Amino acid sequence: MHIIVAMLLALHGVGHLVGFRAAFWPTPIDLNKRSHLGRKVDGWLWLLLALGFMGSAALLLAHQGSWTTLLLGSAGGSALMCLRAWPEARIGLVLDAALLVLVFLLSPR
Repeated sequence: MHIIVAMLLALHGVGHLVGFRAAFWPTPIDLNKRSHLGRKVDGWLWLLLALGFMGSAALLLAHQGSWTTLLLGSAGGSALMCLRAWPEARIGLVLDAALLVLVFLLSPR
């Protein structure tokens, strides 16, 4: 079960790279949404969250208890970023909620 959850965390992290890509290589639609600086800041935040999800996956596989703390922070930040990028990032909000449920199911009591 831990391997499957780690894979889901890592995949969710890879999904955050889409936001990073959009900030630095925007489409014509993206250009109308935010200022140049705002897009860059958002891009770096998406990348930081991607690393957070991938790091929590690595910590889970290494059986480190701190994976839950990193995941909670990453999922919270991800939820905020998904709300900022609504409606394009609405699926991310659902995935963040599902990952939080998995944390509570896998956390030692």
